[in-house]
Amino acid sequence: MSDDDVAKAQKIAATQLSRAGVRLAYILNDVLAPIPSGAAPGVKTIGNSAAGRVFALATCSACHVVAQDQKAPRDLTTAPDFQAIANSRGMTQVAMRTFLASPHPTMPNLRLSPQQSMDVTAFIVSLKKATR
Repeated sequence: MSDDDVAKAQKIAATQLSRAGVRLAYILNDVLAPIPSGAAPGVKTIGNSAAGRVFALATCSACHVVAQDQKAPRDLTTAPDFQAIANSRGMTQVAMRTFLASPHPTMPNLRLSPQQSMDVTAFIVSLKKATR
């Protein structure tokens, strides 16, 4: 390779690394956003649970049981129901939002807006059964 080719490749690599850094910062800022100070005492959820339910029924119910009153999904082979997801060990809003922001080979590549992610997360976390 010529010195010109090496210089061009270095410039392209630097640009791509910079873009990746911006994408990573966006994801981290979105996932680790602080809980708004106006939230009700003792409630650690952000997002609109009702909107999350509507979105999940329209988008996720083909594979998941989203709500107890929905008809069975078309594909029950591997997709856990939302109640089970909510009650899985270590499930928090941050964990759920991180999961939704990450690609998974067994799920379609969903592109949720930050608000949709917060809403679906709030809905799923709302399904968590209180432990005694």
